[in-house]
Amino acid sequence: MLLHRGEALIAQEPGYLLDAPGTEYGTFYVTDRRVAFEIQSREGLSRSEVRIPVQVPLPLLRNVAVGRPRLGSPVLHLEGPHGQYRIRLQNPEAVSRTIVTAREKLPELPPPPPPFPPGATAPGPGTRGLPPPPQGPAMPPPPPPAMAPAVVFRCRYCGGLSPPTETKCRSCGAPI
Repeated sequence: MLLHRGEALIAQEPGYLLDAPGTEYGTFYVTDRRVAFEIQSREGLSRSEVRIPVQVPLPLLRNVAVGRPRLGSPVLHLEGPHGQYRIRLQNPEAVSRTIVTAREKLPELPPPPPPFPPGATAPGPGTRGLPPPPQGPAMPPPPPPAMAPAVVFRCRYCGGLSPPTETKCRSCGAPI
C-alpha cells in the first residue's frame, strides 16, 4: 500500500472482505491516519491490478466493533461515511484495539472559530470585500394588490360554481 507523506503503517493483516460481490481476499491496513483494505488481483503472468474498496480516514470512522456470529470466526465491523464493511481477520480484537489506540492518538481538531467575537454584532455591509449598498432615495413599498370580492353562483342541482356571466352551469348544464 502506498503511504502518504508523513503517514506511518501501524498494522497489517490478511483477511477477507465479506461485503463485496463475493468474498474477496486481501490485506487490511491500519495507519496513523486511515484504515484500508487492499485487494491485489493477478491477470496473466506479469499484469496485476490493485483495488482499495475500503479506505476510511480515522476521524471519519463512526463505529468499530467485533461481531461474533453463532457459526464461524469473529468479524471486524467498520462503519464509515460511505457505508458499513465486514472484514474477516485472523485476530479482529487486536486490530480493533489498534484502531481505537490510533484514533486516540490523533491530534484534536480545534473548534471552529465563532462567526464574530462574543458581544459584537454581525458585520455590516461593505466588509469582507463586498461593496456598500447604493445610497439614494428609498423606494416606497409596492401597494398591496386590490382584492375584489369573488362573485360566483352555485348551481341548485349539482352544487357547481359558475361566474355570474354564465347562464348555464358549467358542470351539469342546468340553467342558473
